[in-house]
Amino acid sequence: MNAIKKWLYIRSLKSQKATMPATQGARSWKDIQTIGLLFDASLADTRKWASTTTEKWRREGKQVSILAFTPDSEPESNLPFPHFTKKDINWYGRPDSSFIREFIAKPHHLVVCPEPQLTPALQFILTVSNADVKAGYHNELKDTAYNLSIDLPATNNHDQLVKELVHILSRFTQKDSAHERTT
Repeated sequence: MNAIKKWLYIRSLKSQKATMPATQGARSWKDIQTIGLLFDASLADTRKWASTTTEKWRREGKQVSILAFTPDSEPESNLPFPHFTKKDINWYGRPDSSFIREFIAKPHHLVVCPEPQLTPALQFILTVSNADVKAGYHNELKDTAYNLSIDLPATNNHDQLVKELVHILSRFTQKDSAHERTT
């Protein structure tokens, strides 16, 4: 049965990916206006980091949308951001809910997933997200969803990941306005 689930998951992923609009590519950190943050919210430290980082980015003038995954079957009502649970993942692993569809469809200049190990649900969302750049930890086995992999030790030091990401994107030069994406 696992082979059938895997085949359906991959088929669904390829089908969804084929309908995605073309991306514009990387841009300088100062030119990034819309950021998506996709993460596993099972740890309190990660939830606190996400809230702090989101507020920091918003103070910098960035529009930030968040989508969190809680691996429990029952949703936590006290989470201050949109989230999904195992109940929102179908039997072959494809995640689907109104929060997920909204996150995937929203055009982002950057989507960051600070998880050292991607779950199939996070990988699916990240892969099909409407984003110019999808960034996270480099992992030889599961980095196919990223077009910007940060090669750092895979720890839960999300601040170090974001610091390195900002450093890399700050080195890009400003794009010509003719190539700007409408958001």
